[in-house]
Amino acid sequence: MLKKAAILDSDFTIKTSLTMNSKNERLSDVVLKLPYSFYCHEQNRAEITDHEQIASTWLENNIAAKVITCISDLQILQIIKDSYQISQNSAVKFYADWLKQACDVFTTSFYERNYTDLEALRNKSEIISDEEFIRTILYGDSKIGKDNNLGEIKDTVLVITLTQCLQMKCINFCSDDKRARRSLLSFSVNELFPINSISYMGFYWVAKQKKLLDKKEATDFLSGWKKICKPFETNVTIKEHISRKQPDYPKRNIDDMFAAIWNDEVVMMNDGYLVYATELSDKKIQILEN
Repeated sequence: MLKKAAILDSDFTIKTSLTMNSKNERLSDVVLKLPYSFYCHEQNRAEITDHEQIASTWLENNIAAKVITCISDLQILQIIKDSYQISQNSAVKFYADWLKQACDVFTTSFYERNYTDLEALRNKSEIISDEEFIRTILYGDSKIGKDNNLGEIKDTVLVITLTQCLQMKCINFCSDDKRARRSLLSFSVNELFPINSISYMGFYWVAKQKKLLDKKEATDFLSGWKKICKPFETNVTIKEHISRKQPDYPKRNIDDMFAAIWNDEVVMMNDGYLVYATELSDKKIQILEN
């Protein structure tokens, strides 16, 4: 059985670390009870630091405790080198190919427009130094800028690396941004490489399945979230008419969906969306393994 890796994105980390129950316990600490190896990319670490101090402190403490492994682009390069036993220059070519795949998930022009210097570097005959590699990557990242799915792009590169080099099965603890999530889940390195996903609300379903929380405990956490969340975050995007080529993605009240989870009226598919169980007549529908 493949070892499972949980990739924590910025949005999921912020929301779960800010969700506290009446005992001042964090939902993010319940997440860490799952039997996975937890990872984040350095880009997500930076994004969380920029936006939310509480979440940043929680993340830094768990990185320091070696509960979460934070991976940088340079470390990814080293993993590639060690895994394939190849030179630095060859590893840069692998990284560039995987970064292009990750960029193409979101916008096909991202890589060509922002990483022209990396393309030039990959064709260099002289030995590429760590400093050159990092400087080139950071320049491309800066051209993409903030709020353009850079965190999700780097998550995807990390997923490819863990899957291809370390033979791990990756689960994306993901943003509730429908566009980002659907784009990421459309990506595959090959036909045998689905990226499973768990969203914020989907984690309550997982917690029930794994018996991490009983209903009273889960209700306590949800109440804590509703006290601090923005009004639009009391709605949950679900998936309907899944047999259609283009399913619908309506929003439902968070309390209604929470009740549906505990009444066994919904399941979570491997793309992270909650679906009413009455729609699952087709055995080909892939439900998240629990």
